Amino acid sequence: MVKKNKSHTAGSDAAVMYLSVLAGVLAMATVVAPWYYKPLDPSMGLGWTVTRSYSPLGATDMTEGSVSWGTLSETICKKSNQYTSQASGIGGLATQLVTGLVGKVAESKTGVNLGVDGARMAGCGFWQSCREHVATRCALYRTMKVSSMAAAGLIGVGALCGFLTVGMLKMEEGVKKKNAVVEARMKTMIAAVAGAACIVIGCLIFKTQMDTMLKTLNDSAYYPMPDMYVGFGMAGLAIAQSCCACCCAIYRKSNAFPAKEADEAPMMADGAAGGYGGYPPAGQYGGYQQY
Repeated sequence: MVKKNKSHTAGSDAAVMYLSVLAGVLAMATVVAPWYYKPLDPSMGLGWTVTRSYSPLGATDMTEGSVSWGTLSETICKKSNQYTSQASGIGGLATQLVTGLVGKVAESKTGVNLGVDGARMAGCGFWQSCREHVATRCALYRTMKVSSMAAAGLIGVGALCGFLTVGMLKMEEGVKKKNAVVEARMKTMIAAVAGAACIVIGCLIFKTQMDTMLKTLNDSAYYPMPDMYVGFGMAGLAIAQSCCACCCAIYRKSNAFPAKEADEAPMMADGAAGGYGGYPPAGQYGGYQQY
């Protein structure tokens, strides 16, 4: 008799456990790690005097301190509303009229239109292009606030599912009955699949929204484009490991009880004429004779 191998999925068991733990740890670190990084930009002069980094939790400000996307959206939207009110008030209309007249007089004297420069010197609230850019930032930061919260939440849930997968795997050790084993492995597989799906979707949400925001900002003004940083690499590793753990969990569930191997070479049915262990055909040596 061939002895049944009870540890035929030992390799996939170990893979699920270690990959799930690593994916969970990396996913948690991905939430706080900077995905994008931009060093000092000389072309911005005093407008970019510090390094900037961006993560699902927020971005760094002019003091290199971390600020959440919610705080950024509230701050920039307050400025946008302030500039809109400033430009639409009586004082704002008077200022725009004066800057327009200054531009016309300067243009008549020098032949150069300085109307835009006059508005710029009066402040962003009186410069239409600047107001529009601030309003665009307000809308983008609001969207980024919701997207980053969703992304961070999904990545966090994916990490917890990775740790839950390990716990479910440990709980299988005391299960003996066939139906119970299949059910336990099914639960472990669901936890692994859910973890991988949450991590993948969360990372894609943040990456897609961040790229969209940066591109839109550059459409209306010059905004230094940051480079991908350590958080992006950690996210890639977390996705790869969680997906591998998911595949191993599916494999071990599908192969919980593999088909038995044959104990010996195939034999013909007992009693078949001429078969091994059966009766010889009539008329043969040792067989029955016909009289």
